[in-house]
Amino acid sequence: MKKILVWAVLLGFSLNVFTPNTAHAAELEESTFIYNLDEGGRQEFSGVTEDGEEILVVVEEVFPEQNTRNSFSLFSVANGNYRISGKKIGQWEASYYVTVSGDRLTRAYAPVTSETTGSFTRTSLALLSNKKASYELVWKYGLLSTTSYLNAILGSSSISITY
Repeated sequence: MKKILVWAVLLGFSLNVFTPNTAHAAELEESTFIYNLDEGGRQEFSGVTEDGEEILVVVEEVFPEQNTRNSFSLFSVANGNYRISGKKIGQWEASYYVTVSGDRLTRAYAPVTSETTGSFTRTSLALLSNKKASYELVWKYGLLSTTSYLNAILGSSSISITY
């Protein structure tokens, strides 16, 4: 009986020690970049994740000849389409588009991913509300599995990108 108990304890310990490193949404600390809608155009940001990995984020306005601007108002944010892209150096790149219309996010669409190393096991783009879009990226390399987000949150004169 003691041998079974010892083996059970050892097995439980080894499963905890040798489990792949998986980040969960509740454990993630989000960092934020602010895209200024009044400035518009292409704005680039860079940062370092809590794991010490470099991340690059680019937000760019898709110009009027390439999108469907609905209406212009002096009292609303810059209506139009914006491409949001992120890159973890040496791992992956991802992007998607959002449409801003009448102080609301009305659409999140055209998600794209590419891996430098490893592979994506799951990706999910969702328009969570009229102020927030979320692109969840689950990337795996060997036993390492991480979950990253490229979230877009619409403010009064900005789009905040959290990762």
